[in-house]
Amino acid sequence: MDYSTLSESHNHAIYSLYVSGRLDDCMERIEEALNVSGNIAEYPIFVKGLILRQKGKVKESLDLFRQATHLNPSNPDNLKQVGRSLFLLGRHKHSLDLYNEAQRLGHNDWEIWHNKGVCNVYLKNYDDAIRCFKRANLMHKHDATFLALGQVYTMAGEYQDAIEVYLEALEFSPENPDILTMLGLLYLRMGENFKAVRFENYMLLVFVMFSVHSCCWIDNSRQPGYGCCANQVPHCGGSHAQFCTTLEQSGNVLFREEEICGCHFLPEKGTLP
Repeated sequence: MDYSTLSESHNHAIYSLYVSGRLDDCMERIEEALNVSGNIAEYPIFVKGLILRQKGKVKESLDLFRQATHLNPSNPDNLKQVGRSLFLLGRHKHSLDLYNEAQRLGHNDWEIWHNKGVCNVYLKNYDDAIRCFKRANLMHKHDATFLALGQVYTMAGEYQDAIEVYLEALEFSPENPDILTMLGLLYLRMGENFKAVRFENYMLLVFVMFSVHSCCWIDNSRQPGYGCCANQVPHCGGSHAQFCTTLEQSGNVLFREEEICGCHFLPEKGTLP
């Protein structure tokens, strides 16, 4: 078997083991491939970097991704992973510079624009972050970008702009609980409490497939309960808890039990609040 055939065989095996989550077996196959190649096989080095980063060894992963980039500097995946490891190490300016370099080499996609936006947020370059997130969404609409863009507007106190971003996001992803919860929280900040409850209520209805009365309850102290809903749908409990805490802290309106539970705010079929 010649080297190219052997290399292809190793790469296929490494890929299969990695995507199936058999990381220890994958690392063994990677070391075997690196021994055969004299430690200059790009793909095994790349996957080894991914595995080490998953295990928290970010610095080691950075060295491996840089080695892969040296072997094949035109591969955008190598550059992106170098940027990702730099970001996780808190080197946001270096990460941003690397994403800019990837774009200068002709690599221009949603992931790069989104990650540039995140780097700019950490660098407090909020105008640049907004521009990057908008460019990312022009290339490919994604929940993460909508959420990040809305959060930047929120940090800047531009609540109406944030609401418009989240409303646009709902057209793309109408059942995202994080987007619905952020809308509810923003409406609370703006004093539109009933509208806030409607969006929170819709978030619960998205996930709960049985009667609202059977899953959402209020205890005797009039504090919104969400334990029953969270038991049925674990990933909605945190969002509901965040909303209820903010609602209690607002102290502007005392809602009737049935309003919190949602029986007055059921959206019509096929519509949003």
